[in-house]
Amino acid sequence: MGAMEAARHGAPARPAVDLERLARVRSEVGDRTLRRYARAYLDLLFARIERIEQAMAAADAAEARRIMFDLRVSSDMLGAARLPRMIAKLESSPQSWVALSAAHLRGVRREARRVATELGRYLDGNGLGHAAAGR
Repeated sequence: MGAMEAARHGAPARPAVDLERLARVRSEVGDRTLRRYARAYLDLLFARIERIEQAMAAADAAEARRIMFDLRVSSDMLGAARLPRMIAKLESSPQSWVALSAAHLRGVRREARRVATELGRYLDGNGLGHAAAGR
């Protein structure tokens, strides 16, 4: 299915994770370190989103921003394509949280599931292969 057809059917046209970026990070830190970091990221991903929701519901802007910052930076480092921008949108405008939160956070969760799936493939060895496995 091409990008245009994927868009018409509601399917994302781009991968959730930029594998070239992930490969660059792997070349800098090594495969073992990247895998360890990616596993920790995946273990915390949905808990972080829940903590963002809780902080937003409690109107705790400082806590919400802290968690958003952590999630945005770690997502960006692991090559997440859209997720960091989606989080930045929330992070930059706490005054619009009430209006944005429900629909936007559903989108963040959907995108986080895509990121988790694609990073999971990488961890299973189906994404980037094992060229640097000894690093």
